[in-house]
Amino acid sequence: MLMLTMPTLPARSTPAPSTWRLSPVLCMLLWAGALTGAAYSAGVWPSGPRLGAWASTLVQSSITLLGLLLVAAALVASMQGTHLARMMRRTGHHRDLLLTLLAAALGMLGTVAAGLAALGQAQPHAWLLAALVGLPLAGMGAVLSAGRKLWLVLVAPSAER
Repeated sequence: MLMLTMPTLPARSTPAPSTWRLSPVLCMLLWAGALTGAAYSAGVWPSGPRLGAWASTLVQSSITLLGLLLVAAALVASMQGTHLARMMRRTGHHRDLLLTLLAAALGMLGTVAAGLAALGQAQPHAWLLAALVGLPLAGMGAVLSAGRKLWLVLVAPSAER
C-alpha cells in the first residue's frame, strides 16, 4: 500500500510579511489624476457664465466639508485616552483613519485651490477645468470613506454593550 505524506515545514523564525496596502492619500491622488484625465479627454466641464457659478459652488461646499473634516479629526483626537483608541493604534486602524481624513482634506483643499484659480482667470486652462471635475469627485470618495470609518468607530462601543 502506497502512503503519501506531506513533508513538514520548518517553523518560521520571522513573522509573515504584512499585506501591502495602498495609502489613502496616494489612492485619492491617483483617483484625482485619473478622473481629471478622463474629464480632460472627454471635455466635460461647464463654460461661459455657468463656469463662475459652478466654481464658486465647488469652493463653498469644499470649504464646508473641510471644516467638517477638522471636526472629525478633533473627535478622533478627543478619544485618545480610551481603550478603543489604544486598540485602534495597536491594530493600525487609528493611522488608517487619520490618513483617510488627511486624504479627504487634501481633496477638498485641492478643490478650493483649483476653484479659486479658475475664478481668478478670465479664460482658465482646460486642465484646470478638468481638475475641477476630478478633484471634487476623488475628494468626495475620500470623504465617504472617512465617514464610513468614523461611523464604525462611533458604533463599535455601542455594539459591545
